[in-house]
Parts: sequence; structure tokens; C-alpha cells
Amino acid sequence: MNGGGVTLHRDAHWAAVPAELRRRIEDGVERIRVLRDRIGAEAKVRYMPSVTVVAAGWSRDGQRLIHGMAGAWRNNNVPGGFCIAVLLSAGPALCEDEATVRAVLVHEFAHCFMIARVIVDHNELGTPLDVLHGDSMDPGRERQLLGNPTDWFGPADIELLQWNDDRMQPATSEVGELVRTQQLPGEQPPIVERASFNVPTEWKERIRRIRAGTG
Repeated sequence: MNGGGVTLHRDAHWAAVPAELRRRIEDGVERIRVLRDRIGAEAKVRYMPSVTVVAAGWSRDGQRLIHGMAGAWRNNNVPGGFCIAVLLSAGPALCEDEATVRAVLVHEFAHCFMIARVIVDHNELGTPLDVLHGDSMDPGRERQLLGNPTDWFGPADIELLQWNDDRMQPATSEVGELVRTQQLPGEQPPIVERASFNVPTEWKERIRRIRAGTG
């Protein structure tokens, strides 16, 4: 029902993360799993993007921390080897405020749905793909790739997507300190590759209804 689920990526750095911090991240992954299912239960599609949590702090060239990225990521378990999914850094797993974590998930899922819409519209209508190739940190592109939340989400999550304040700031500060003290690895954010991938059938059908005004 809900795609590939939620997984924790344990790489070579995982064993060096302090045991208590590993426990908190694992608990956070379970919290994310529950929240993802709740979003799917209220959304207008049931197939939710898969989520992978990476136990690291992401920062591009030492600038602000990045908590999540939506895009086409490698997945050897799907046809073509790529799928639309979400990668999260450690911050959302360490954040214990469920409304805040749910808002992060809804935000990234909205990007996934809009990426799918751009791809489907291009394949069926010949519209351009330019928005997918822009700077991921550009605010205008960011807004464009959120789309209309009423097309995809239930009422509570529509409100969460409109939220834009600093509730992630405590987790951001904690991750920054954990990276500074080398308790978490600090990494560049993943690179989104240009790739061909399949859009889930349920999403395609939803996109066609939205275009036709029958959704």
C-alpha cells in the first residue's frame, strides 16, 4: 500500500555513532514510519513515496543544514533502477515533535508528487522538464515543485504544508553540534541524478484526474 516503506541506511560510519544516539535515530525511524502511514491513510493516493534515513548531517559547502531531499534515487529493486523517493538526514529522526516531523514528510512527499506530475505531463503533453534541472536551493523552484497540496493530501496535512516557521530549529542546532563534535558524520547532500524512472500507476491516474478537473 505505502510503497517501499521507511528504512535506515547504516553505512561504514554507523558503528562509530554513540550507542544512545543510534537508539534515538532508530526510534525516530519508527516514528517516521508511523507518520508516513498516517499521511497515506488520509491522502488522496495511498501509495506513499519510500523514505530512507541517513545517519548524517548534510550541509552544502558548510552552509545551512539540509534535512530532506526528494528526487529520483537509485533502487535496484524497481524496474529501471531508479524511483521517486525521499532521503532524510538525521535531523527528522532526532526531532521528537510529531507535527514537525510530519510537516517535513508532507513537504518532501509534495515534491515527489510534483516531480511525478512534471514527468507525466512531459510524456503525455510534451511540456518542458526545465523545473527539474534547476538549482535545488532556488526558492522559486522550491515553491513550483510543491504544487497544490489540495490535489494530494488530507485537510490536516494541507495545513502542515502551509506551515513555515522554525520548529525544526532545535533539531537543526542539535545536528550541527553533533557534527561539530564528530558524533555524527557531516556530509555533502546526495546528488540527484538525471534518470528515467516509472511513475506509480495510481499517481498517473491521479494526475490525469487533476488535469481534467475531475479530481
